[in-house]
Amino acid sequence: MKFQKSISIILLPLIISIFVNHNVTAAHIIGGEFSYTCLGDSPNSDSILFEITYNVFVNCGELNPDGILFLAWKSSNEAKIIEIYFDYQQYIQNVTYNCTELPPNLCVEQWVYKSQVELPSNTDTLIISNTDCCRPGTLVNITGVEDEDFGASHIIEILPIAKEICNNSPTFETFPPTFICVNEPLELEHIAIDDDGDQLVYEFCEVYAAHSIFGGGFPPFPALQYLLPEFSPFHPLGQNVLSIDPNTGTISGLPLMVGAYVLGICVSEYRNGEFLGQFRRDIQLNIGECNPNVVANIDGGTLQTSGEYTINSCFNKEISFLNSSTDSQYITTVNWNFSNDIHSIYDTIWNPVIAFPEAGTYNSNLILNENGECSDTFEFILNIVEDIVPEFSATYDTCISGPVQFNNNAYAIGSELTEYKWSFGDGTLSGEFEPLKIFEFPGNYQVQLYATDEFGCMDSFKNMINWQPAPAIIIVSPETAADCAPLTTTFNNLSWPIDSNYIFNWNFGDETLSSHEMNPNHEYLNPGIYDLSISIESPLGCVADTTFQDLIFIESPPVANFTYAPQIISQISPEIQLIDNSENTVQWQWYFGDIDSSYIQEPNYIFGDTGLHHVKLIVKDIYGCVDSMIQIVDILPKVTYFLPNAFSPNGDGVNDTFHGKGNTNGMLNFELQIFDRWGEVLFSSTDPYFEWNGNHAQNQALISKGVYVFQLTYITRRGEKFQEKGYITLIR
Repeated sequence: MKFQKSISIILLPLIISIFVNHNVTAAHIIGGEFSYTCLGDSPNSDSILFEITYNVFVNCGELNPDGILFLAWKSSNEAKIIEIYFDYQQYIQNVTYNCTELPPNLCVEQWVYKSQVELPSNTDTLIISNTDCCRPGTLVNITGVEDEDFGASHIIEILPIAKEICNNSPTFETFPPTFICVNEPLELEHIAIDDDGDQLVYEFCEVYAAHSIFGGGFPPFPALQYLLPEFSPFHPLGQNVLSIDPNTGTISGLPLMVGAYVLGICVSEYRNGEFLGQFRRDIQLNIGECNPNVVANIDGGTLQTSGEYTINSCFNKEISFLNSSTDSQYITTVNWNFSNDIHSIYDTIWNPVIAFPEAGTYNSNLILNENGECSDTFEFILNIVEDIVPEFSATYDTCISGPVQFNNNAYAIGSELTEYKWSFGDGTLSGEFEPLKIFEFPGNYQVQLYATDEFGCMDSFKNMINWQPAPAIIIVSPETAADCAPLTTTFNNLSWPIDSNYIFNWNFGDETLSSHEMNPNHEYLNPGIYDLSISIESPLGCVADTTFQDLIFIESPPVANFTYAPQIISQISPEIQLIDNSENTVQWQWYFGDIDSSYIQEPNYIFGDTGLHHVKLIVKDIYGCVDSMIQIVDILPKVTYFLPNAFSPNGDGVNDTFHGKGNTNGMLNFELQIFDRWGEVLFSSTDPYFEWNGNHAQNQALISKGVYVFQLTYITRRGEKFQEKGYITLIR
């Protein structure tokens, strides 16, 4: 298959394009870089002589190298084509691992081209480049792979300072392995050599493509487009998978995904702090699964965070080892090795059972096919713990309610104790070496110490602690400490520490019998101020006592009493004043029947009706004790009625009628009669609000002036009969 390479010659300001036939097959370029060596001034006074070296790396057997490559160099004002000649070809790595199954046909060829070139010694920066087709279509970290045809470009810059001091660029002496195992730590010593001893700084950087899939053209070239956001020039194998040491160039990391990855490495060159240029290489890393035929392994241990594999044997020095190595058909010899500062023990059985002479730590390994072609070694640490003795004691005063000091006497044979856990039997724990414990309640506690060594071996020891001291604090809280007599109260014993196993002796200060309960009830019958004494004896015979002076105050109960004024009340003046004569009271509540009430100490009250009314007084003292009193107040239905002794029915609007006035409320069976001298009834009425106009009741004839007799009778609501006789003078 033939491709054309496009070469452009630029003579500013005129641009001329020409095409040079160049035999190329579809070789998969997997890397490349330029370097240069300054050879000094050339015979041409305005030129300097450089040896340009171009390394290109391809898959083996896909292409025979050309004898001549046409490179492009470009400065600020001109561009030229230069020729560079094939120097040699070598295989970088044809991977063959006899003990590992690897993908077939892993091979890289290095083609080396060299030429001496005269370059202008002016102050322009020169860019030397080559571009060609194609990179492998299997790359997984970039985009734009179409039909496996997209170009690769390599460049190097020669700065004016490099020409001025006749600098030599750094060079890489090695190429990375063509195959790297996935999920295995990677560390590549990817160092460059500088003959001038200049400072080199390494970093990941961009990789260049071609202007088209057929290559050709002058710089600048487009950068390969990485599959963002997972991949980038600075994270070519994924975010934070690889890192490069800026001082040594060492590439390290843990490849996590299978595939072919392209990455760029830039080496910046400094001399005495001055930048001399940048040397660029791009390479391809092939990450795949590694399947070794022989793998040493054992069961029954633990892989630590430090990377060490450990087997810990607690309290057993005879240990059975389980060999889980693979593949057994490739394993011819098995060697077990155990050693410490005193002993070295060997065995060649597949699953040995070994009785070790003493406890301790043994550096151990299992070697398969020792000194053979497919050998593998499994390193591990064997820790044997002979015994853990978690003894402890306790120090405390049995009568004083202070803390218990626990003394840790635990030790181990064959290891160091690193962790202690105390269980105090009351639900609390401690991780201190020698804790100081204050128990919340008295009692017998089974305390247990768990001792654990550096290898996780653990044993425990139990001991009974009898903590029943006399109380350090005696506190008594009566539910009611002050009230009116009689008072029944409960004494809450808040002393600490106590429980029902303690002996209590109470003296309530009122010459009654004592009590032995923890929280007794007691009734005080008489007013007074009382002391309270208590003695508490622990189950171990330790005693504490105290007296609380004037703890209980008993007041006389309140007495409700009142009078009122005036004593005789009628509906004419139905207001009374209530006079409080109560004792030991601070609150008053008056009830006037079922309707009205008052909270004033001595209120006035107006009754709305006659009759018998219940007035009730409820009083309270400062403790809420209550007393009450009821009195009946009689509101008399008093009747007053007055009749005039003369009237003049002459129509002048003054005393034209004879009528009565007064308080008729409560008046019953009213009757008024007026007689002449012969006893004839001239007028009568049963209405106390009558009006007589001086006419005869029968014929309405005018009655002559004179003196007439009246008779008035009525009954009050209380049944009292009233009768009155008198004279009326009629004036005409």
